[in-house]
Amino acid sequence: MRRIRILAEGTTEEAFVKEILSPHLQTLAIYAEVTVLSTKVVRSGGKFRGGVTSFAKFESDLRRLLADRQADCITMMIDFYGLAGLGFPGWDRLPASTARQKVDYMEQMLAQYFNNRRFIPYFALHEFEAMLFADISQLKTVYPMLDEKTLTQLKAARDAVPSPEDINLEQPPSKRIRALVKEYDKVTAGNLVLLEVTLPRIRQACSHFDQWLTRLEALA
Repeated sequence: MRRIRILAEGTTEEAFVKEILSPHLQTLAIYAEVTVLSTKVVRSGGKFRGGVTSFAKFESDLRRLLADRQADCITMMIDFYGLAGLGFPGWDRLPASTARQKVDYMEQMLAQYFNNRRFIPYFALHEFEAMLFADISQLKTVYPMLDEKTLTQLKAARDAVPSPEDINLEQPPSKRIRALVKEYDKVTAGNLVLLEVTLPRIRQACSHFDQWLTRLEALA
């Protein structure tokens, strides 16, 4: 069995790996183990988990995973949204191009920086919640009181762009959802919705995510 270690931005991504991604990969004899970014170490020895606060802290956590020689692959689930000002290599030379080209560029910069053949960088374009827009109507399975007007507005945001991953930095997916669904909580609801959306539909709608998952599957 192949073994993958995934550095996740937060507990929502952690749950996604455990509940959706890992069961799929296990069918290919690939075991996925997820670690959440530690954002702060307190004196008692405990840690606050989740969120990218600086490249230095991200690098520290990633290098700990890279030190695991028993892992066949080290990868990550980090949102592209919010990277500005965190010191990631190449950000100051980010090309003035499409969002997809920018993400590809930043992934290349990370691959060059860490220079490890087992490392597969992945930035979610633009953030985790983009996957919900693969079938945003499934929000109603968790929030049954949602009215059709709200769903129509959310569907319009999806229909205005080629892919859920193209919902932009100025109004990223999570902000669009919270603006209309005040009760939305990504930790408790996000993966419940995605279980209803289903992994095949997410892959069909989100090509950058699909490309990453295809690379992981190739390890089999």
